[in-house]
Amino acid sequence: MKTKKTQKRIYWIDCMKGLAILSVVITHVSYFLGDYPRNIISPAIWSQIVFPFFWFYGLVGVTVWLSMRRVSANGSQPFWYSAVTFWKNKIRYVLLYIFGGLFCYFFLPSPTYSVISFPDFLIRLGKFSIQPPHHFFLTLFQFILLGPFVVRIVSKMQNVYMYMLSVGIVAIILIPVSRIVYYPIYAMPRPLYVGGWAFMIFYLGVGYMRFASVLRKIEIPIATVSLVAAISYLRITHSELPTQFITFPLILWFIASFLLVKNFIEITNKWRFFWNIFSYLGKYSWIIYLFHWSIIEFCIMLPRSYQFYSIPGVVLLTTLSTSVPLYIGLLITKAEKVLQNH
Repeated sequence: MKTKKTQKRIYWIDCMKGLAILSVVITHVSYFLGDYPRNIISPAIWSQIVFPFFWFYGLVGVTVWLSMRRVSANGSQPFWYSAVTFWKNKIRYVLLYIFGGLFCYFFLPSPTYSVISFPDFLIRLGKFSIQPPHHFFLTLFQFILLGPFVVRIVSKMQNVYMYMLSVGIVAIILIPVSRIVYYPIYAMPRPLYVGGWAFMIFYLGVGYMRFASVLRKIEIPIATVSLVAAISYLRITHSELPTQFITFPLILWFIASFLLVKNFIEITNKWRFFWNIFSYLGKYSWIIYLFHWSIIEFCIMLPRSYQFYSIPGVVLLTTLSTSVPLYIGLLITKAEKVLQNH
């Protein structure tokens, strides 16, 4: 008889994933609807407030650390056994990516897919260049490949000061590629740039979990200092937070917003009726990310799509772009359970 191993989810991680994916969907809805909604849900304004999209990179670091510690039984298993087990567990993301691409190609006709032949589609699928959001999956797969090695290196560090020194070293290494946009190049064979500074945010996520017990006591001071430093830098340089590049002030902004919102979720834990919405979105964030772009495109092609150019229309389009992928995610989850039982 097979015994099931249940993996306890961490509530604040799911909530932050939910906030991040909602920001992605709203931002992309505003891209498709042009100038109308930008004075209401401008990507720049939305990003300047919290910049939650880049939480994903840090949260990948957090979950990679947790996954590696789980498969290694907190370090009691050999490294290569743990790494291979970790990679095997993450194959589902590759399968989801392929399934999502095929599903959109055959069942969601849109300008992105209707103008390309199937062989060309397969080539673009391999290059992660079919639709703009696919660049994130390229970054995700790179972090999954590198994750076990990063976790091993960070886990060997004896104290937080050694880790902070390693952050400086990583920053120096990343300087030559710091002007690469937040996604890797839209095609192979140059994927190991890992999104330039996106790797730094991923590395901070891994380090946060490694020294969580130490940092827990000083999270608010760290967030406050990072926030003040980011705002000061932007004022001194007369610049703004970019929406397509990861820069030094953006990393500081990430640290501040990440820690402040994480603590706010924990403090307001009694508001379950509110946070459960984001927690649920967070559980299926990868599915939403995979399908939302094609659903938005498909809706814009429908007759009387001009009705989306209103506040109720924006809300409806955002709801459709999240609820339909949620339903697909539930079906996939049920299918996985059936396969596991057999």
